[in-house]
Amino acid sequence: MKNFKEYVIEKLVFDKPIHTKTISADELMKHIGRAKIKSIAKHSFHREYISGIHLGNVGYQYHRDSNGFENVLASHTEPLKGKDGTERRRMVKFDLYKNHVDNAHLFHNNNDERHNPDDGGNRIWRHIKSHKEDEE
Repeated sequence: MKNFKEYVIEKLVFDKPIHTKTISADELMKHIGRAKIKSIAKHSFHREYISGIHLGNVGYQYHRDSNGFENVLASHTEPLKGKDGTERRRMVKFDLYKNHVDNAHLFHNNNDERHNPDDGGNRIWRHIKSHKEDEE
């Protein structure tokens, strides 16, 4: 049986990082639990930018670093089509703390703009706004 100090070192300091691929809300529940899912679903950014738009399915990614910091990325599988023919994807990053959302950030990707293939070719996400803006 482990003592408390060994438990803390194992669980908090040496957490293995987790980075999922795109998963459904049901799969996300297995990673973060019902309380955090509920907190994300009730958040104004989720209601306005994710669940408020009825386009296809929503995909989630869960990330936890080695220090235990968690965040969830949420985005639609299909982009929004503008009247002028442009396509825009929205992504919201939810920073989690204990069982609630600490902050949320909105990002846009226009016309499937991507980084150079030599650098991985991932989408370019531009920060639009945060729920709690930096106060300095």
